[in-house]
Amino acid sequence: MKKTSFVILVLCLFVVCGCSIKTNKDNLNINQNQNQEQNKQQIVSEVAEGANVDTKLCNSKIAGLQFSYPKNWGDCRVDENNIHFRTDFKKYNVDLVGEIIEITNPTEIEGGLLVGYDNEKISSNVEVFKIACGGALLCSGIKINNAVYRATWVVSSDQKAPENLDGIWMPEHNITQEQIWNILKSVK
Repeated sequence: MKKTSFVILVLCLFVVCGCSIKTNKDNLNINQNQNQEQNKQQIVSEVAEGANVDTKLCNSKIAGLQFSYPKNWGDCRVDENNIHFRTDFKKYNVDLVGEIIEITNPTEIEGGLLVGYDNEKISSNVEVFKIACGGALLCSGIKINNAVYRATWVVSSDQKAPENLDGIWMPEHNITQEQIWNILKSVK
């Protein structure tokens, strides 16, 4: 009986140790995959030199555009035509995502302002404006050095959508249109 108990105890130890080693190996693989993904989506945040002390500068790598955003937010990252700003929302990981696309044949109206509204000339070579759209937090345009870009701003989050979703749903967030407009107006 003692011999059988001892054998069972040894087998249990092997099973527990084996599961522990497998779990540690799986966690290591997950961490390595996450690190590789983060490296692919190059983090491009830095504290802005000479800028407002309450902001950070994000070099978007999209046509060389740079944006200032709140210093209390996390890092920004860029993939393809999207710029992701990690917000300070506590309950979920929430990103403000701007899809920035160059417009090759923009329509102009009198006075050199582009079709849109709330047009604001930031400097002699930079103008920002809003565009009517649906589904996004803000649709906007940027005219910089005679190049024109459309910037569509949406929320991305790790919050789970409701199971019985029947219509439009937006993740919880604390992003305001004023914050987006200020980010947009900071473009260089």
